[in-house]
Amino acid sequence: MVDGGTLILILSLLACNNIPDVVTVTGEVYDSPADDSQTVAGVEVTFFDGAMEVVDQFVTSDSGAFSAIGRSGSPLYVSMKAEGFMATAISGSLGFEDYDVPDGDLWLRSNEDHSVVVEEFDGCENMSDGDGAVEGEILMAVPGEGGSYKAWVETAWVTAVTADGVEHRACYLDDDGVFDPEATMTGQTGRFAVWGVSGPVMLMVGYSISDQPYWSGNFYIYVPEDGVAPLYDALWLPTPLF
Repeated sequence: MVDGGTLILILSLLACNNIPDVVTVTGEVYDSPADDSQTVAGVEVTFFDGAMEVVDQFVTSDSGAFSAIGRSGSPLYVSMKAEGFMATAISGSLGFEDYDVPDGDLWLRSNEDHSVVVEEFDGCENMSDGDGAVEGEILMAVPGEGGSYKAWVETAWVTAVTADGVEHRACYLDDDGVFDPEATMTGQTGRFAVWGVSGPVMLMVGYSISDQPYWSGNFYIYVPEDGVAPLYDALWLPTPLF
């Protein structure tokens, strides 16, 4: 616990350093995460901060570009809407300096691509209830010759907790990429999906080694109503220390 004197010192240091309330965020919105993706014009974008307050709202230019403001030192939840696409949210965080979003980090899930995901997870619990969905992959950086390489976690589990405290368990694909209603963890694809959730969502994520729980933690995201929060190249779990 921080005592009164320490708190005053911290506040004084923050004031002296002139830490800004907001920072400028620039970038472009793309039509997919693929390397050959294209920018999307006319995307309606909303920036939320960690308290789920709207910080900025804007529409991308003819080139898909934007310049907006975000809350400094805060989570950044980006909600995007455009014709032909699902309402899509990408979650991240901001520091205390202006930020240029790397190309491809902000993208929309097309209606067509979402239909493919729906087909992959056909039969998953709550799919028919409408509302939003979270789906993606669980990753880990595995040491190898010449550095680390990306690997899919085969023993991970996911539970989404909505603002009302209700827990929603994930569905998983088997090692062949087919929905398995009996699965309780990811397989070789690392893929999962949770349906029937929206708003601020806490993802409880963990994985096991030799059938024993090894690590678990929480991730905070935003899911648009009747939209999707795709998590690809986003959920990285810590590598075992042995």
